[in-house]
Amino acid sequence: HRRDAAELDRAAVYSSNQLRAQMDGALHAIRAVSSLFTSGREVTREEFRDAAEAWLEPPSQLQALGWSEIIGTAELPRFEARAHAEGFSGLRVMSADGRGGLRSVRPDEPLAVIRFVEPLAQNRLAPGINSRANPMAAAAIERALAGHGVSATSSFPLLLPAAFGAPESGVVLYRAVSAS
Repeated sequence: HRRDAAELDRAAVYSSNQLRAQMDGALHAIRAVSSLFTSGREVTREEFRDAAEAWLEPPSQLQALGWSEIIGTAELPRFEARAHAEGFSGLRVMSADGRGGLRSVRPDEPLAVIRFVEPLAQNRLAPGINSRANPMAAAAIERALAGHGVSATSSFPLLLPAAFGAPESGVVLYRAVSAS
């Protein structure tokens, strides 16, 4: 029994260290990529892609990095027009329902709309999604906006099609960033 307990302890320490290393990597990636947005100048899709690319290469466990904007419903036409000019001609902001589906944005709904995401090929459906409509994402976003650093959701269904080999559910980390 002592041998089994010692083996179980070693396995637990190893798993804990692996998880800590993965989380540290994710936190470094979030801080590095979000630093693009602190200058107050407009960041291009290409700049975001270049910054995110290295953080998504193996041995990283990250599936994606994204940037969402907190906007009001009155700003939706400008957001959509900017997305259309960037090559997303059919983009319409939609709200995630938390069950893997989408719905129209409601008037005066709080918005955190995905503007950039990498890798884009596997996340082509993500730009224009209002994550704040998903209760799990909304809670994490609110914690981040309240100054609680990086905040995580619990696991929830993702919008990514299985054809891309994406996991069916995942955890999303949020960090509030203010321009200087």
